Amino acid sequence: MNPRRLLLPVLAAALALTACSSTKHGTPASSPAAPTGAMLSKADFLTQMNALCKSTNDAVTAAGSPSGPTDYAAIEAFVPKVIAVHATFTTQAAALVARSSDAAALTTNFLQADARDTATVLPLLNRMLAAAQARDSATVTTVGNQLSNVNDQKVIDYLKGYGLTECATLEGA
Repeated sequence: MNPRRLLLPVLAAALALTACSSTKHGTPASSPAAPTGAMLSKADFLTQMNALCKSTNDAVTAAGSPSGPTDYAAIEAFVPKVIAVHATFTTQAAALVARSSDAAALTTNFLQADARDTATVLPLLNRMLAAAQARDSATVTTVGNQLSNVNDQKVIDYLKGYGLTECATLEGA
């Protein structure tokens, strides 16, 4: 298999899984912050959340893609950039979910599911970054394979069914 095809989607998918569950900037996504601003209609929520997911996916792509498991410098640069993009996404997604009339269902089926996946993903990402820093392509590849198995199809299906197609794309990247 082409290492470039494996590495970028694996990193993007793994980091997408962290998107809604980081506690770095305050309130964990599993308990959305109090709504700020007016409640959103479902149509407005879908428009705004899909736009946020698309811009996040675009930012991940713009962060540059490692060419494979031995592109150590690119991995070392890519991982922190994408984590930063997702820290911003986390805050914005939690705020949007809190303004949705379906906040409870979205929290359970999207945000909390991501929190569970993140408990698996973050240690793997740290291991991948350490492997890149140690110039250990075998471990980068092994961790990449482990990360590729973390995708949560149930969450992706929920997002698609709810109308969050861009978020399903981001989640399944």
